[in-house]
Amino acid sequence: MSVVEKLEDKKYTLEEYLALEELAEYKSEFLDGTIVAMAGGKPNHNKIANSIGRTCTIALKDVYRRVNNLGNKDSTTAS
Repeated sequence: MSVVEKLEDKKYTLEEYLALEELAEYKSEFLDGTIVAMAGGKPNHNKIANSIGRTCTIALKDVYRRVNNLGNKDSTTAS
């Protein structure tokens, strides 16, 4: 049995996973005591994800401004 097989068979605690994740060279997920390696993002994926995030941030700032302005209106003013 290889070292990889032994690691795959072991059930980890959340504390063990978090300690290993701090030192790991790759990202992984923790699922029912099992640690599963995550695939790395490719440059185009990262560009798309960043673009979507930037767009959402801009849109949400605009929504926040509108909601905040509604809250700042004089409460005696009829809607």
